[in-house]
Amino acid sequence: MYEPVADVSCSEAAGSSGADVYVYDNTYFSQYWAWTACYSTATFGGADPNKWCKPQALRFDLSNQTGFDTPAEGRYLGCHEFGHTLGLRHSYDTNSCMFTGQATTSVITTHDASTLNSHYEIPD
Repeated sequence: MYEPVADVSCSEAAGSSGADVYVYDNTYFSQYWAWTACYSTATFGGADPNKWCKPQALRFDLSNQTGFDTPAEGRYLGCHEFGHTLGLRHSYDTNSCMFTGQATTSVITTHDASTLNSHYEIPD
């Protein structure tokens, strides 16, 4: 069973501080619909393949809305990019929102949930 990840804060306000993820929607004229990257003042840790940075910036490009111009596509894109902020990589499973280019599902699979649970194991 998937348990929500604890202690992750998210903020839409660029001026707020202390969030783990900052979400921006702006006109970037990028080749991507959205992407996740380390925030400019991020702290880094871990070692490959489990490197991490905090906080992260999740950006949605409003200049290229063809990839998320329906509610279903928007949910997919949000699920996919937020999955990256939590450490999920692209999936080969077409049922997962982590499958690149899959704009019809907004769910994580059992495998995705297991990966998250192993990354964020809560001690007894």
